[in-house]
Amino acid sequence: MDDALTAVLSYLPPHAASATAASLSHSFPAAEPASLDGEDEDRIGRLPDAIRRNIISRLPTKDAARTAVLSSCWRHLWDSTPLILDDGAGGLALAAAVAALSSHPGPVRSARLASSQSQDPEAVASVFASLAAKGVEDLLVVVNGSWPVEWRVPSDVLGCASLGRLWIGLCQFPDTSGVTPALLSLHELGIVHSAAQDRDLHAVIPRCPDLETLALVLTQDYPRYLHIWSGSLRGVVIWKSKLREVHLDDVPNLDRLLVEPIADAATHIKIIRAPRLKTLGYFDVGLHQLKIGNTVIKLETKVKPNAMVRTLRTLALKVQFGVEDQVKLMPTLLKCFPCLETLYITSVPSEVPVNADIEFWDQVGFTECVYSHLKKLVLEAVRGEDSELAFVKFVMGRAQVLEDLRVLVDDSCSRDVVLSRLSSEGCVSADARVVVERQDSTLWVFQRAMDLFQSDPFGEAGEDRISRLPGALLSNIVSRLPAMDAARTAALSSRAAAGEAGEDRISRLPDALLSNIVSRLPAKDAARTAALSPRWRRVWASTPLVLDDAHLLPDQPDGGASGFRTDWRAITDRVSRVLAAHPGPFRCVRLTHVCNYAAARNGGALARDWLRLLAAKGVDDLVLVCRPWPIDAGLPADILRVASLRRLYLGLWDEFAGSAKVTKALRSGEIVFPHLLDLGLCRTDIKAAEIDRLLQCSPILEKLALVACYNSPASVRLRSRSLRCVLFWMSVAEELNVLVVPRLERLILWSERVGARLNDDFRTCRLNIGYVQELKVLGYLDTGIHVLHISNIAIEAGTKPSPRTIVPSVKILALKVRFGVRKEAKMLPSYLRCFPNVVTLHIMSEIADEPTGKLNSKFWQEEGPISCLQFHVKRVVFKNFQGNRSELAFLKFICNRAQLLHKMVIVLADGDDPASMEPMVAKLKSLACTKWASNDRKLTILSSTTRASSAPRSTENPLQSPAAEAERGRSRRARPAFPALAAMTVEVDIEEIIRIVLTCLPTAPFATTPGASPSLSGARGGGGEDRISRLPDKLLRDVVSRLPAKDAARTATLSRRWRRVWATAPLVLDDSDLLVLRRPARTDIDWLSTTDAVSRAILSHRGPVRFLRLTCCHIETLARYGGLQHWLRLLADRGAEDLVLVNRPFPFGVRLPDDVLRIASLRTLYLGFWRFPDTAGLPRGPAVFPRLREIGLCFTAVDAGDVDYLLACSPVLEKLSFVASLYPAGRFRIRSRSLQCLVFWHALPIELDVVVAPLLERVILCKGCLAGVPPGSAGFRARLRIGYATQLKVLGYLEPGIHQLEIGGTIIESGTKMIPSNMVPSVKILALKVRFGIRKEAKMLPTFLRCFPNVETLHILSCQADEPTGKLNFKSWQEVGRIDCLETHITTVVFDKFRGDRCELVFLKFILERAQSLLKLVVVLAYGHQASVDEMLTKLKSLTTAKRASEYPTLLAVARDGDSDPCFQRMSDLSVIDPFEW
Repeated sequence: MDDALTAVLSYLPPHAASATAASLSHSFPAAEPASLDGEDEDRIGRLPDAIRRNIISRLPTKDAARTAVLSSCWRHLWDSTPLILDDGAGGLALAAAVAALSSHPGPVRSARLASSQSQDPEAVASVFASLAAKGVEDLLVVVNGSWPVEWRVPSDVLGCASLGRLWIGLCQFPDTSGVTPALLSLHELGIVHSAAQDRDLHAVIPRCPDLETLALVLTQDYPRYLHIWSGSLRGVVIWKSKLREVHLDDVPNLDRLLVEPIADAATHIKIIRAPRLKTLGYFDVGLHQLKIGNTVIKLETKVKPNAMVRTLRTLALKVQFGVEDQVKLMPTLLKCFPCLETLYITSVPSEVPVNADIEFWDQVGFTECVYSHLKKLVLEAVRGEDSELAFVKFVMGRAQVLEDLRVLVDDSCSRDVVLSRLSSEGCVSADARVVVERQDSTLWVFQRAMDLFQSDPFGEAGEDRISRLPGALLSNIVSRLPAMDAARTAALSSRAAAGEAGEDRISRLPDALLSNIVSRLPAKDAARTAALSPRWRRVWASTPLVLDDAHLLPDQPDGGASGFRTDWRAITDRVSRVLAAHPGPFRCVRLTHVCNYAAARNGGALARDWLRLLAAKGVDDLVLVCRPWPIDAGLPADILRVASLRRLYLGLWDEFAGSAKVTKALRSGEIVFPHLLDLGLCRTDIKAAEIDRLLQCSPILEKLALVACYNSPASVRLRSRSLRCVLFWMSVAEELNVLVVPRLERLILWSERVGARLNDDFRTCRLNIGYVQELKVLGYLDTGIHVLHISNIAIEAGTKPSPRTIVPSVKILALKVRFGVRKEAKMLPSYLRCFPNVVTLHIMSEIADEPTGKLNSKFWQEEGPISCLQFHVKRVVFKNFQGNRSELAFLKFICNRAQLLHKMVIVLADGDDPASMEPMVAKLKSLACTKWASNDRKLTILSSTTRASSAPRSTENPLQSPAAEAERGRSRRARPAFPALAAMTVEVDIEEIIRIVLTCLPTAPFATTPGASPSLSGARGGGGEDRISRLPDKLLRDVVSRLPAKDAARTATLSRRWRRVWATAPLVLDDSDLLVLRRPARTDIDWLSTTDAVSRAILSHRGPVRFLRLTCCHIETLARYGGLQHWLRLLADRGAEDLVLVNRPFPFGVRLPDDVLRIASLRTLYLGFWRFPDTAGLPRGPAVFPRLREIGLCFTAVDAGDVDYLLACSPVLEKLSFVASLYPAGRFRIRSRSLQCLVFWHALPIELDVVVAPLLERVILCKGCLAGVPPGSAGFRARLRIGYATQLKVLGYLEPGIHQLEIGGTIIESGTKMIPSNMVPSVKILALKVRFGIRKEAKMLPTFLRCFPNVETLHILSCQADEPTGKLNFKSWQEVGRIDCLETHITTVVFDKFRGDRCELVFLKFILERAQSLLKLVVVLAYGHQASVDEMLTKLKSLTTAKRASEYPTLLAVARDGDSDPCFQRMSDLSVIDPFEW
């Protein structure tokens, strides 16, 4: 029995806790009271409670309990730490487990129990019941008894919903009789040398929605037959077990089936449905039998397509090459896996060898996997037999894409003999590498088979490909990561997975890779790794330091923004300690908070010390910003000693390194920065000579940025053989002289004309372009500020172009013009002639404060030829169009001259209201009649409501072109323009989108208006008895949760009891209750201050979260600095139920952190203005959102895979809404067993396929339009497929001009004959949107009605046709055949927006004549003035005398007070029977 127990223990997962804990107590000496230098302080005691709980949870149970005697603060930690019942050996005895469970009030993370057959059954049952009640996550049970063991694990374990891993050894599996297993979180199930009845396993596996790994190890008699149905299972391991059959009946996510055969155990493997199976082995050709579908794979079997597994990529076989039948079966097996890429074969010696035919392989026909896919072959345990080498030669001569062939010989064979016999054979693949070597050991072990992260469980461990990447490429990748993703939180230590106490694989990585990992951690977390072991201490000491002083700020999500008090002096001291303690080198140092204190302390001595340290330790990237303001310090000259710099950004410095010292240090010809590639000076005063000498001392500098340098030198001269990009951003200079810069590619000039238009005496800027043969991008050239010189020749109006006055390399040109100033507008042709090869032209029109005359169309007509316009310009972007005649004349000039023009984009100027833009739109209509020189052109009109920001978006990328910035904002600054131009793109006003989104978002479950709160305190008779405080806490918490956030927090000041009530009350927070308005007007939202207020509310409240609505926070900034991720993790920990998260003020396109997908407690989730997280690699299955009932995606970019992910992860989802999505995922496929309501609000997918939705009751398609294509235009169709939706009752609005309906595989067209398969009999309420002025759409009405034979309520929304194409008369309607729903079922018809057209009236008469069961006909008049209403009523009187099929129909005519819109909440409310009644 001892041997069996030892074997069982070797297969169980490792212990959850270390058996020794003494090192933790001796590593940190106790702090003495008199210690001032901080070296002897109790650092563990200062760690956050979460980290200390994590430490305690890793100790053995005895040692963890002993920490409670350290102090009172450690005592409460032990009580709340998840318990680990493990003695570090074979397992904890049940008696000890009972004592531990009774004394510990907290949850249980892991339990490793050792029982005996003589144990009292009632005591055993009580232990397992306690474990289930305390939410045990890992459970390992081992019995110390003799085999066969009759002790059975109690059935209580099957009801533990929190259990994530279950392993049993030397016992019997729980009995499922009379028990319904509810292992909702189980992801790993292992049965080791135990008995499990077939029926018990078959009852448990399908009811584990998260089960990923199943292991059967050393099983004997039971189980015998394993049939697997599981939607989540990824890996099955059968290790030396005696199973008769393994059937993969339905395992859609199974990735691998791994088998270690045992002698005399013949197992039949049947693959029925495993569409993702990639790895199979070891398959013993002599023992196992394979069946795929209904085909048994045996000798001479013809493999048909239905007997192939095309997903398999890795196969492992065990073959006796001395047995002829096994050898001849191999080609048949290989044909079953035509896409096989990796093949492992272990040669097994045969007891009675049979001389196999070595010429057999020459006769084998075409084998697809060998010829076309096989890349790697490993033949193990080779003894040099002829049949073995014949197979190897077969592969060498057939495998055309073979890359790696390895032959591993055993001790009985000579390696040299095998190598010599194979060397005479050539490989058909030129890239093949043939290796013959001695087989030392095998990597095929149980632990490796259980590791789902091993892509190849049979081969070698994966190599370190990250360390082999070029340094520049790796740096490029890291630089594109969000700046603060890892900041503020020690994510590595705080997210302890259920099974993380397993094998320490990280420490087995090479030092180079560990150093790479540590360098990507925040400074605090990187330093903490030194406490793990001496090796980690050495790794940290040799890791290039990445230091951001924001990581050292107090733990607040926005890094110490306004609203939080920070001790800057303490932060400065921390920076000093980090710089001094780390031996270097330094990769990146970013100091944006403490430089002012360092420069002011001891006359700047501290700042100089820092720079000397950085120079000595070879820092690569350095960012120094002199904060906090005001700037009053000069940059120390020691910056010039940091020769290792590759990137240097300086911000807010009063003086660049001291003029006298710099002049002396920057001697001409001396190389100060030999490695510097990127230099940025942001609001830093610097002289012309210093810039000139900096360029000379930086021989490989590529980027130079002068940002917001208002006191710039009068003259800036640029001489550099390496410079490629120059940014002059919000800076002012009298002269910018680009002398010799042969590699310069872009020159960006951007200014808001600070002081330029305050008076006429503002200085101009002389821009001289010299030797710049590679210049491709130039702008913005301001014709009123910049005086252009090329090769020292002034460019004036009328200057004739010559080879000396042109820059032919420029491809992208941006100009700023005041068309109201005649002199500036006349400079445009001259500037364009200077750049003859321009392909893209940007024009920004500015308002002239004092117009001095405008150019008319005659001037532009008389203008001579302009080479770039006639032969090169393909794209023109005209920004800030104000509707002036001079602007329109210039646009017509472009249209007349640009022969190759493909696209013209016109961005309208800002307007106070949409009506102010109508005159501009009307003026642009004349462009449709203008003669265009280009036949292939496209005109796009954008209506700007928010001007593109002129300042850089962030200091992380200060070189962003303003032209590119404006272009990037196009899609979010648009409103509907005029659809008359056929080639025009029309987009939607972002303010209108925001309005739509905000009206669709869910509100708090009860009113949180601030006006409701004063009544509580202001009621008369307040001096009487306090009856409220006498209520129980549960009721008080309910009262507090209904107050606005501010008032709820104020109740904490009433008393200690109220403080406790508020802290435990469910949080209901709408950030609109905490709005902070800007002073003095107090009309605009202060986004950052509002964000601070919300942050304080979330962090200070410790109770659960019921409802959180964030629509007024600066989410984009919060996400950039890691605050949003911190909030989402808090919401996950506190069980948030309802979450509304809107990215305002946005740029659209910010990717939502995937932390939102880890809030498993959510019931409602609404997202606005985001890019959906990348779901590749994220956990899938019902456990992601087990309670989520409602999802709303508002102007959020998703693709079809994201929608599939949400539906697959939300098992009880009832409502799914898409709001204001101009470009939703092209094709939606709806598969959900729970979905009841699907809403597309101001959204329209290209294809909506309702595949399987048995509970779906309503599909709402309201106000759907696709940007840029008017409804009904050619080529614009949205396909709606209705599949299995047996409960669908409400459908609309269907639009015949847009929707192409497909039911049961039949496309519904005019005249389609109805059969049961293309009808939906369940629909009771149908809404149609029709343009009766378009004959084709009106003719689709009868066909649509026939598809829904049981409709009882019909809504018709009449729309006006811009270009009528014929109408149906009364005779056409009389010729329409029978319509079942109209003649037998329809009782109510609502005709909306009746305009009095004859075609509408004819349709209403048709309804009256056919509808035999009609009870009510409601006609809603289109909104208009009183005269038009009277006219429509007069026309409707003819209906009173019309023929009626129903005896007593009621006719109602309704005139609305205004053109009201339907309500999103009503449309999606399942309690509303008819959502179209509004």
